[in-house]
Amino acid sequence: MARFLALLLFVAVDGTDPRIFARFDHLQVSSPLKVKVTVDKRISLPKLSIKADQQALGWTVDTHLFPATFGSTLFLGMDARAAAQGFSWSGTSGEAQLTVPSALSSISAANGAKVQAEVVTGDLAASDNASVVVTKIAGAKDRVRSHLFRASSGAEIIVAGGQLQRVLLQAGGASEVHAENVSITRVEVEVNRSNVSVNATEVSIVCINGSVQLLGNAAVIENNSQGCSFKYGIEPDTESSSVIIP
Repeated sequence: MARFLALLLFVAVDGTDPRIFARFDHLQVSSPLKVKVTVDKRISLPKLSIKADQQALGWTVDTHLFPATFGSTLFLGMDARAAAQGFSWSGTSGEAQLTVPSALSSISAANGAKVQAEVVTGDLAASDNASVVVTKIAGAKDRVRSHLFRASSGAEIIVAGGQLQRVLLQAGGASEVHAENVSITRVEVEVNRSNVSVNATEVSIVCINGSVQLLGNAAVIENNSQGCSFKYGIEPDTESSSVIIP
């Protein structure tokens, strides 16, 4: 009986209106949700539309906004009660649309999450079979900043376009990072049993049992590798740089 009443309570708070948040800079998705992030400068506050809310399953999606010195972060994942029951989203119930008034500073995805974003200005991270796909990375033009792209445990990061000054690219545990359509001045590549592709002016490489694809006219200034394969001098695919990859 108590469980039935609890279910009624969860249904009562579900609805079709989007969830509205105070402004934040960072997004972390920790469950196998499919999240699309778009920028709309006409709005003043971020809004999140979740298909689960429209299907009386809103209680299964947990959202928390935490302030921090480096900027507020929206955490998006599965509710602990749903996880304890072995719940999994099916059909479209695990899809979400996040609309923000300005580009996010960073995106992190884990545990099978799939995040697609129009534009991001900072770091990207993916782990545990998650993926992060960004149409454009937009670094600051007025100062030098080092960006971090980190993929691990079967995850994938794809950046389809943009220009950056410095990047630390880390890939491990059978993961992949594709940044061949991003023009980078200098990149440091750390690869362990994974695959990466970059387009940079200067590259330093540490690679163990992986593969590195260097596009454009990259100059390798340091290479400490063991059991790795390399491809050089392949031109980037500029025609696909503005297309988000599903």
